[in-house]
Amino acid sequence: MAQPIRFDIPHRLGRAEARRRMDGGLDDLDRAMPFASRIDKTWQEDRLVVEVTAMGQVTTAHLDVGDDHVHVALALPGLLGMFGEKIAGFFRKRTTELLEDKSKR
Repeated sequence: MAQPIRFDIPHRLGRAEARRRMDGGLDDLDRAMPFASRIDKTWQEDRLVVEVTAMGQVTTAHLDVGDDHVHVALALPGLLGMFGEKIAGFFRKRTTELLEDKSKR
């Protein structure tokens, strides 16, 4: 199995607000990942688990919501490793947008 891709997205929203924003804000996953045949999202307390099925393989993303950051870990088996940077880039960009402090604009 390939090494997971891990990174943190900092925020200043607090855990509850960050989770609220992420809960409704990742509804566009299917449009962002047209190569995926299935996308499932579930919450396990403060962890959002996203399973993406593509090319007959399943990759899992864990987005752990903390008080001041979201830790993202992606496991990309086999052929899905070819899409690793694209998948990670989407999660990095979209999560950053969701957690942006709009009061500083």
